[in-house]
Amino acid sequence: MDKIQEEIEQNMDFLKENLINWYPFEQNSNMLEISKNCNQITKYLNKISNKVVTIQDINQVEISKEEKFDYIIIHNLEQIEETLEEILNFVKDYKKENGTILIAIRNKLSLQSLNCTNIKAEEERNLYTKKEIEKILNKDETKCYKFYYILPNEIIPNAIFTDKYLPNSESILRDLTIYPENTFVKQDEREIYRKILKENEELFKTFSNAFLIEISSKAKENDIKYVSFGNSRKSKYRLKTIMKEDVVIKEGTTEESQEHIQEIRNNIDILKKCNINILDKYENQHIFSTIVKNQKSFDEQLIEIAKRKGMEAVAEQIERFKNELVQKMEISNSTDNTVFDKYGINCGEEEKQKLHFVKDGVFDLIFQNCFLIENEFYFYDQEWKEENIPLEFILYRAIYYLGNSNKNIDVDFLYRAFGINEFISTFEELENILQKNIKDEDVWNLHVQSQKTTKSIYETMIHYRNLQAQLQNRINEIEAEKQKTINEKDGEIQALKQQIYYIEHSKSWKVTKPLRKIMLKLNKK
Repeated sequence: MDKIQEEIEQNMDFLKENLINWYPFEQNSNMLEISKNCNQITKYLNKISNKVVTIQDINQVEISKEEKFDYIIIHNLEQIEETLEEILNFVKDYKKENGTILIAIRNKLSLQSLNCTNIKAEEERNLYTKKEIEKILNKDETKCYKFYYILPNEIIPNAIFTDKYLPNSESILRDLTIYPENTFVKQDEREIYRKILKENEELFKTFSNAFLIEISSKAKENDIKYVSFGNSRKSKYRLKTIMKEDVVIKEGTTEESQEHIQEIRNNIDILKKCNINILDKYENQHIFSTIVKNQKSFDEQLIEIAKRKGMEAVAEQIERFKNELVQKMEISNSTDNTVFDKYGINCGEEEKQKLHFVKDGVFDLIFQNCFLIENEFYFYDQEWKEENIPLEFILYRAIYYLGNSNKNIDVDFLYRAFGINEFISTFEELENILQKNIKDEDVWNLHVQSQKTTKSIYETMIHYRNLQAQLQNRINEIEAEKQKTINEKDGEIQALKQQIYYIEHSKSWKVTKPLRKIMLKLNKK
């Protein structure tokens, strides 16, 4: 096992249960698990169910056909010898009439397998395309099925999409891609997905790295549209986000992260006291956010304005946004005990005097987390707060992430328009510190190390190919020069032969023939 893959197994084992820890299993259920080598999922199933029976080989099962299960979970399918069709025929005898089957399977046409070169041959068996899976499922007309599309793969799920919520060019960049060591990666996988989505978002379904298929009665079909995980965060900040038809739910995935849920609750209360409209509420250790339907987020509105009217019109809208915060948030005149002092960032008194510090600085008030509805701003997803943080920093982040999501946004123009360009280096340092405080170094380093490794290997491969091309070009040049010389000599020889022919057939040659014979005899003497 290569080094990175071994670290993944050791340090990221907890991520495996993300495959199903969001699924709305009914309480006190009986479950049948068909799989090999995935103890983490088995442990999770044992925590939430009444009974779990795990089998690895359906040909050696010793379960009575009288025993029926509410849920049948099939995963690690590529390690199972039986085909998908054989397994589905087998589980028919063990599923309750209203039971549910969940199948996790790697996509034969996954972008990861097409983009990487070290996918091992033994891992290629028992894989299917989406169309092949549908063909198998459609043989039984009584089945109702739903596809979930998993990134980066079924081993360490980071985001799970559905037909009702596919990724866009921004959300795809949040994927936490990790590759085994010595993998040849042709391009950044996320960038390829962006190109696919730009061409036709429906193509994402064909090239998704993995699927989870839910087979159930139509009456039991759930309304989950999208799931994401904070895999790269420290344990105390690690949440999962579940999007349904009308609401988004955030909940902690660890005992430590329950405290972070309380921090979000406090942020909601702070904003409400400031009379800032907030779409979030706290209930039963969960954060619920109301989904605003048929309404574009404020960042999407700004991008459209930039395309139609230009950056000055965008600045006018952001001015409204800024005034909303200035009027409603508690601004402090003191420059003592600022966020810069807390983190040891060099920010002089003269520089501080130009800034406006927010006492309870809920600072994730970015345009992506905002709606403008009937001239009123509404915010959601406010996880983070720092005491005495500059209002200008909040605005800087909103502009930065807007520009990061769309190339039509001139961030430098907006920085100058709002007088924050002179603070950029200081704000960048603060942002880096705040992000570092959130990230799990082990998980993040695996991501970064993986990217560096694959990039280095790929660049080396490209360099080697370029050297090969240069060498072949030189060989071709030498061969061409050689052939040119040969052709020139052949031409000279042919010219000489032609001259000899003319001489031998000339009259003078014939007249002097007797004289040449006499001279030949004299030379011999």
